Amino acid sequence: MNVLRALPGAMMGWASSCFVCALRAWGPDVHLLRKRKTEGSAHFVYGKPVTDLMRALSSANYILHFFLYHTVGRYLPSSTAPGGTLWRTLRYWLCRPLFEHCGQNVNVGRDVSIGRRTVSIGSNSGIGNKSVIHGGTNIGTNVMMGPEVLIYTTNHCTARTDMPMIHQGVRPVAAVNIGDDVWIGARVIILPGVTVGSGSVLGAGAVISKDIPPFAVVVGNPCRVVRLRNQSPQATQHTENSKVSRGAV
Repeated sequence: MNVLRALPGAMMGWASSCFVCALRAWGPDVHLLRKRKTEGSAHFVYGKPVTDLMRALSSANYILHFFLYHTVGRYLPSSTAPGGTLWRTLRYWLCRPLFEHCGQNVNVGRDVSIGRRTVSIGSNSGIGNKSVIHGGTNIGTNVMMGPEVLIYTTNHCTARTDMPMIHQGVRPVAAVNIGDDVWIGARVIILPGVTVGSGSVLGAGAVISKDIPPFAVVVGNPCRVVRLRNQSPQATQHTENSKVSRGAV
């Protein structure tokens, strides 16, 4: 029993020794920390060898989580299946280093594809089962997402007609920004460069090809705003009637 109690301390001591040995091997003039004062407040500055080592460890951590997620994590049962809390917690732990920023209490659904370290997601948000989120996507807080949502941030070049499109490459990334408290229905497609305003609802199957104002309810392909959640139905109908009378729709 005493051996078991001493084991964690021994392992920590062994890990610390390995860390120090690695730093010594990094170079003869390694200094863990240099302390300096700036404007009266003290802070620590890492030396370059330590900074390089920390960057290498961060990359190793990312590679490990990337491997575990894509071999095991993404195929765990859905969070709505029996034992869902466990599967949700495991996927969150595996996925968190794969995001550029990841808030608290994020629910990543089953079989989700995430752009490498260029996707941000806020707290209490979720990504639906079998969704595909390209790099350059920013998702706010309290966002709900149905299954099989596709968010694209780039596209093929098609301008030239003297060359097959397959040889024309792809366009630069155009970020997609999704505000807070948004509900994205099943199989919604969001195209590159779109901003979705906070409080909006994107109906199932909608193709979002333009910016969406806050609190808008959007349906269809191409998408159209059917009402605003922060307006009464009568006010929304009056607005639509005014557009019709002006020939705007």
